[in-house]
Amino acid sequence: MEKKRNSLALAAFIVALAGAVIPFLGVIFGLVAIILGSIALRDKELGKNDKVFSIVGIVVGIVPLVFILLTVVYFNVESGPPIIEVREVMETVGESSP
Repeated sequence: MEKKRNSLALAAFIVALAGAVIPFLGVIFGLVAIILGSIALRDKELGKNDKVFSIVGIVVGIVPLVFILLTVVYFNVESGPPIIEVREVMETVGESSP
């Protein structure tokens, strides 16, 4: 007996691929793919192909999120934390006051 097809697993896969291809929507599509893939994996009657689609959807959905996170961290480290600038301003203000 063939198991039923799970459309959520296929949807997770397709949305994850779209998120990987369209960078500015990658975060939104990545989150949707992770949610759809997780819901699809909870199905007890999930076939082997659907299980693969949902796992790949989750993994490929995580990729844009990690990329955006690394990009934000990289650019924040390069520009330096803003607290250092505030301390420098406070020190210069403290030195100029009588």
